[in-house]
Amino acid sequence: MCVCVCVCVCVSLSLSLSLSLSLSLSLSLSLSLSHQVSYENTMLAAGSCDKTIRVWCLQTCVPLAVLEGHSASITSLQFSPLVSGSKRFLSSTGADGTICFWQWDARTLKFG
Repeated sequence: MCVCVCVCVCVSLSLSLSLSLSLSLSLSLSLSLSHQVSYENTMLAAGSCDKTIRVWCLQTCVPLAVLEGHSASITSLQFSPLVSGSKRFLSSTGADGTICFWQWDARTLKFG
């Protein structure tokens, strides 16, 4: 059974050169089981018990993608530190025993 809750997430990122970025995201999520921020600090991904991964832009707070590929709850997320041009990868594991790899473009922030 999946319980829906409203979560308010405040993310405070400290950047080099003493810059700080504070933003508030008000997110309505299914019970979120895993969160991950990209290495570039541009995206927040959240995996939930409804078998989906939701991704938001941290600069604009705009939803970027809803990723579906698991047949059970998401158990973990990890953005890859490896870079191949503008291609980046997000991996996810599920309670169904699967691992999914999601490719996205660092320039457009689009998954595909």
